Amino acid sequence: MKNNSNTVVNEELPRECPVSIIVPQQQEQDTETATSELPSVSSSLKPKSGEIIIICDWVRKHLFKYCKFITSATTMDYGEELSVFCVEENNVMSNKRNWWNKHKKDIARTLNKKRGCVVESIKLIYKSKYRIHNQ
Repeated sequence: MKNNSNTVVNEELPRECPVSIIVPQQQEQDTETATSELPSVSSSLKPKSGEIIIICDWVRKHLFKYCKFITSATTMDYGEELSVFCVEENNVMSNKRNWWNKHKKDIARTLNKKRGCVVESIKLIYKSKYRIHNQ
């Protein structure tokens, strides 16, 4: 049955048939915006300063030998063993609390990233040994 606006009423269709919805296609394409003008994911990240790069390098090469995991949020509080060690090793003489609060997120992020890289390299070693023994 059709009503006055030429649309099909659902009551005419069998119950097991879904109602189709027609979506008009748009043929328009944006030819004015170049791909390079679109924002990228990396452009939203802040660039790392020289000091942060040095600290992240120190974390990967030195701190990771002593600390692999951050087990709780209190571990990252100023005055805990980790903060005291980092401040002393980086020869911070003044504003130690400010330095720690500024860099503790980067230190934690770098430890997690380094640990992930180590796990991946161990996986590769075991996979290659497994392939050699099973050939």
